[in-house]
Amino acid sequence: MEKNVFVIMPFDPEFTSIFDELIKPALEEIGFSVIRADSFLDQQNILKDIIRGIAQASFIVAELTTQNANVFYELGLCHGLRVPTVLIVFRLR
Repeated sequence: MEKNVFVIMPFDPEFTSIFDELIKPALEEIGFSVIRADSFLDQQNILKDIIRGIAQASFIVAELTTQNANVFYELGLCHGLRVPTVLIVFRLR
């Protein structure tokens, strides 16, 4: 079984740097392939790509700092598909 991690977080430059500098390197170092929704090349049907990414993941990392509605929606999909999740918050606001 492939070791994929799907990362759910806001599409925001601040979180892109957190993903690129912290989350992705840490998970790759322990052997996981890391996917973030905005990394999909085909933006035609991003929801379909997100659902597929969630369904194929070994587990999910969801970043909740901004209480983003899209992140919560995708987290609900994870729970509905019974994919294990790790919830993270980088700072309390």
